[in-house]
Amino acid sequence: MRNKGKIAPGLVAYDVHQGRSRLNFSSWGGYTAAQRLKMLKEINEEIADGDMPPFYYVYPMHMDARLSAADKRAFKQWITSESANLTQQMSRTAMR
Repeated sequence: MRNKGKIAPGLVAYDVHQGRSRLNFSSWGGYTAAQRLKMLKEINEEIADGDMPPFYYVYPMHMDARLSAADKRAFKQWITSESANLTQQMSRTAMR
């Protein structure tokens, strides 16, 4: 693990910037309900396809960063619950 601190900081910064430009949980409340539903669908697909975290992040330095079955279940439960709440919120808004 000698090289762990020598990962290209520019690559890390770029990945963080790219990720936050697409989805920033610090701004979650600022997204519309429709935007959040779309993001939840994309998160679910990324996890289901095994694309999160990306392979180039996991191999070879962060093998422990892979999502466990329990992690995937927790995400799925949150996505299902949040999606139901947002759908209900959008229905109430549309009825007004």
